[in-house]
Amino acid sequence: MITKIDNINKSQYNALFKEASQALSKEINSLEQYFENIQELAKINLKFTMLPLDEGMFDINPNTGSIIFPDNFQNGNLCS
Repeated sequence: MITKIDNINKSQYNALFKEASQALSKEINSLEQYFENIQELAKINLKFTMLPLDEGMFDINPNTGSIIFPDNFQNGNLCS
């Protein structure tokens, strides 16, 4: 996982930082601050561990072992 902020995803991360700041009752303004607090954020809600924001998520069912790949991953012909 490579997580970086650029001009395309900046608004997504700013929204995440705002929500994380509210959840922790402290200011989060950067990825460094975010990762410093990720364990505490995970205790609040696991959605805070779903990074990077600008990539599709894999849906893994632990009961059946089935994996649903994100559309952008399948389009790269990496799945068969």
